Amino acid sequence: MSETSNYFSSSDGHFCDVENCRIRTSLKLHTFAVAPIVIAKFNRLEHAVEVANEESKQAHALTAAALERERVAKRKFERAKVARMISEDKAKKLTIALVVLGVMFLVLLILSTRFGEVKIRQMCLP
Repeated sequence: MSETSNYFSSSDGHFCDVENCRIRTSLKLHTFAVAPIVIAKFNRLEHAVEVANEESKQAHALTAAALERERVAKRKFERAKVARMISEDKAKKLTIALVVLGVMFLVLLILSTRFGEVKIRQMCLP
C-alpha cells in the first residue's frame, strides 16, 4: 500500500478505498469470460438492426408510393371538378336556349294566329 494513496491494488484488478470500490475488467476476447455470450448477443442485435433498416426502407418506399397515389388522386379530382363546372355551365346555357326557343315559338304562334295567316285548325293533323 502506498503512503500517498488510499487505494489498495490487488493482482485481480480490484481497487478499493473507504468510499469507493471499482472492479476493472478487460474486454479482450481471451480474458473476457463471457465473450461467446456477448458476441452472440451482438450478432443478434446486429441482425435486428439490419432487419429494422430493411423495414424502414420498405416503409419509406410505401410512403413514397402512397404520396404519389395521393398526388394522382388530387389531379384527377381537380380534373373532375373542372369537368363538372363545364358541364354545369353547358346545362345552364342549354336551359336558357330552350327557354328562349319556347318563348320564340309562343310568340310566333300568337303572331301567326293574330294576323290570320295560320289558323289553329290548319296546325292540327286531319
